Amino acid sequence: RRASLRCRVVDPHAVVDTDPQNFATLQVGIGLAGTAFISVFDSARVSPPGTRVGFLVAGDDEAAIPLTVAVGQQTTITTFLNGTEQDSTRPSADSPPLALQILEVPILLPGAPPAETRFIGLVTEKEFDEVRLDFGGAVNLLNSLRVFSLCTGA
Repeated sequence: RRASLRCRVVDPHAVVDTDPQNFATLQVGIGLAGTAFISVFDSARVSPPGTRVGFLVAGDDEAAIPLTVAVGQQTTITTFLNGTEQDSTRPSADSPPLALQILEVPILLPGAPPAETRFIGLVTEKEFDEVRLDFGGAVNLLNSLRVFSLCTGA
């Protein structure tokens, strides 16, 4: 038998719509290698270096491990400019990884307990027009992650 990785994204458009109650769900198989990702491209502008960018997320299941630990081990955020990678929280041969910021967010989001809502992101060193969130990896601690919105700011 062959194992199915079963990685998928449910409702990806919800990350950029105007309803703060909507969310996309990134799903990966428990304990299996594999990732699901969502990418947001802004064709209207390029964000400058020093921009804080990330996603408002919450766990989607009852995990025995804290969400902060799981998202820290299972997520990578990468920025792009015209399709070329700029900054990433993943190590590469060209440059050291940027620090992944995981912050508790005191916001009530429908479908997510406030204690489990987090902002995960980075402060960029280069300009960008696209942001990608990868969820999963060689050992998956959570099998799904709710992604409420993309956030950018100074």
